Amino acid sequence: MRVKPWSGFMALGVLSMGLNLFAGTSQAARAPKGKWVIAQSNSYYGNGARIQMKKEIEAEAASPAYKGEVKRLIINNAGNNVSAQVASIDNMIAEHVNAILIDAASPTGLNNAIAQAHQHRIVVVSYDNLVTSPYAIKVNEPMNVYGADGIKWLVKQLHGKGKIVVLRGVAGTTDDALEWAAVKKAVKAHPKIHILNVSYANWDEATAQSIMQNLLATYHNIDGVYTEGGEAYGVIQAYIHAHRKFVPVVGSDTNGTALMARKYAKQGLKVFQVSSDLWRSAKAFQVAMSVLKGKKVPNYIQLPVITWATPKAIKRALPSEPASFFLNVEDPKDGVTLTTKQVLSQH
Repeated sequence: MRVKPWSGFMALGVLSMGLNLFAGTSQAARAPKGKWVIAQSNSYYGNGARIQMKKEIEAEAASPAYKGEVKRLIINNAGNNVSAQVASIDNMIAEHVNAILIDAASPTGLNNAIAQAHQHRIVVVSYDNLVTSPYAIKVNEPMNVYGADGIKWLVKQLHGKGKIVVLRGVAGTTDDALEWAAVKKAVKAHPKIHILNVSYANWDEATAQSIMQNLLATYHNIDGVYTEGGEAYGVIQAYIHAHRKFVPVVGSDTNGTALMARKYAKQGLKVFQVSSDLWRSAKAFQVAMSVLKGKKVPNYIQLPVITWATPKAIKRALPSEPASFFLNVEDPKDGVTLTTKQVLSQH
């Protein structure tokens, strides 16, 4: 299922994201073709999704469309520390980069640094976890819809009643806040659905597995599990190790979850995968390059929400690829045509 709803944009506005459709686009300093210096300022780097998003930027920069146009890629990982990420952006400004791609540790904490970058005529593109700065172009799917689609499937699987646990992402990030808001709203609309526990698993499968093992030891009445990011694979592993009967699990588009569906569907495992659109980082790179070349782009670029359940998960599973790999690496309709091989070939 693929949807491109306007409601995600509105939800961001409700959370004071301050997105003005065409305002705030940086006017970049011009440089000769092939001389662009592009920087990525990443906050958290402790899970497979962040590693893959970095690789997708590298793959896009190395693609035939851009290979001769990028002088250098600068990659910085700030460890989900706002102060460290501000310092990294300051350093990028001092190095006179042409564009900065930001996956933010905070929706507001980087705004002053982004304003400084704008004053230096540096293009700023915020993707994944968005910032509120009007000087940054935003690229992301509507995470409220991402969350709503998953929890609605889970509620349907439970016929509107049951006890669930929720594994959230990285605390303080925009994506986690929007997704969690959608989950709470859906649960509130179904009073017979009860949340037993909410934990932060940092979108990481190993952390999710550890947390889920503890939850299975504590609760013996879990009817379903809602997760964010790459956590579903860890949850399923916990069920296998605990020799517990499978319950419906919501997660993202990791290959591991699809492989588990392929292996255990006949034993009752049901999964719902929501594409994380990790190619959003490649799209952010494309957007920055477009602005550098003098093209007009909207200040908010909304990506689609793509979902599938167990039958399609089984078909999409890649037995020869890592469990941590996120399956949806491209979207030709949005101009991203990367292949699995291109992404995995990056170091």
